[in-house]
Amino acid sequence: MDAATTIRKLDAWQVAIVLMAALPSIFVLATWDSDGLQTPRAFAVRYLSLPVALCELFIIYLAVRSKFDLPLMLRSVGGIPKLLLAIWALFAFLPLFLSNGTMSLSAFATFQYVLHGIFLAAAIHLARNTHFNDNRRSWSLSVIAIGGCFYVVLLAIFSLLVPDKEAFPWDLRLPTGTNIRQIGYFVAIASVAPLSFVLFGQTKLAGFSVTVTILVTFIAWSGSRGALVGLVSASALGTVFLGGSLSKFRVGIAGLSFVAGLAISLAIPAPGPEFGLVRMVSSLEQEDIGSGRSFVWKSTISEISKAPWVGHGSGSFNKNMRGIYGFDFNHPHQFMLQYFYDWGAIGGGAGGLLLFLLFLTCLRHGRQHKDAAAYASITSLCTIAAVGMIDGALFYPLSIFLAITAVACGFVSRPADK
Repeated sequence: MDAATTIRKLDAWQVAIVLMAALPSIFVLATWDSDGLQTPRAFAVRYLSLPVALCELFIIYLAVRSKFDLPLMLRSVGGIPKLLLAIWALFAFLPLFLSNGTMSLSAFATFQYVLHGIFLAAAIHLARNTHFNDNRRSWSLSVIAIGGCFYVVLLAIFSLLVPDKEAFPWDLRLPTGTNIRQIGYFVAIASVAPLSFVLFGQTKLAGFSVTVTILVTFIAWSGSRGALVGLVSASALGTVFLGGSLSKFRVGIAGLSFVAGLAISLAIPAPGPEFGLVRMVSSLEQEDIGSGRSFVWKSTISEISKAPWVGHGSGSFNKNMRGIYGFDFNHPHQFMLQYFYDWGAIGGGAGGLLLFLLFLTCLRHGRQHKDAAAYASITSLCTIAAVGMIDGALFYPLSIFLAITAVACGFVSRPADK
């Protein structure tokens, strides 16, 4: 069979899932900055997550070519989702016209949220309409698992190739993120796919166990306490929500993979005090743990009270809060506070309810299959929500992209579903 025939036999979902799985690695290459000195263009690519936006646009294009009709889809959803979407849209766009010097920031951030939503609908459309072999659900998720492993391997290669390791700003300049904690959260969401195979898969248990170990090793090395806690808690919640019983042997293998990752991370040199399990333990021993977040949360609540109904606009948090309080954060480190700050109580509440409806939809669909893809779909949402309770996982485009990719795999149909 020649290459042209092979390409013609690939359906749009196969192309889409391979590209979505490769996107984190592409993002690494696009933000490869071995000397740590960013040009303005490189800063824009990293800070605005431009590779993510371009990939989402291409997936939407593939879906449109596969008869994806957004207006028709919107007409087909129930009355409550339509109402919530209308409320969110009103309160997302209204602050654009009321903002004081942050209109361009708010407009771009709002565009990103809209793009995420359309990308979610397009990815689910492609997943539901795929028509290749009987293992389509397992194959789709395995591609994501491999993509996550490649992502971490590329980050490791980057770290080894940094020419001046003493002077390199490790916590700020590793590719794909603007700080090392972000990347830990990305890897936590990417870890859900191989973990799903360890718990629910039928084959290649050893390979996926090793993949989980590799990803957990990176999370622990990154010093991201929230990513580890979020992954563990979400994994347990995903099991409870999906229902059914798990093999004790499988749970034991998953636990051993996790512990092995933690142990291996101890042997990897930490490039700075912000890295490693030692950093996590020392931060837990500090008396002022959480005081920084508490100050940000209290300050955010104070500012929410000044515009409780309309909000301040998407993407305006950093500029506004730096001017008032002097701290330099892009988000309030708690996703519901972020929503209320951006869109007010009504718009933020509508956004939160839309996420909850998405979770219920994934749960209802997942319980029909109870396989690795169903578990990944549910647990990825639990992971990003758990991390989002203490950080900005629902602010970063790449973390949202990774969660949506896993969610879409849960909607891949089996031949019997057609």
